[in-house]
Amino acid sequence: MVCDFCARGIEKTFKRDPDLLKINVDLNIGKVLIAYKKNKEIDEEEIKMKIRDSGQEVVKIETLQ
Repeated sequence: MVCDFCARGIEKTFKRDPDLLKINVDLNIGKVLIAYKKNKEIDEEEIKMKIRDSGQEVVKIETLQ
């Protein structure tokens, strides 16, 4: 991510998900933190697709419970 427009695009994409609790896009370090409701099954391919559809590349996904 190189600009604030990129970061806001990712936020907008994820905010459409009713299971989203919080999203934090840190432009300075190029990380996206996504918090879902407990009952949401984490689908890494869906996350990758949403980020790629926003014009960005996914390097790594870490899942914390």
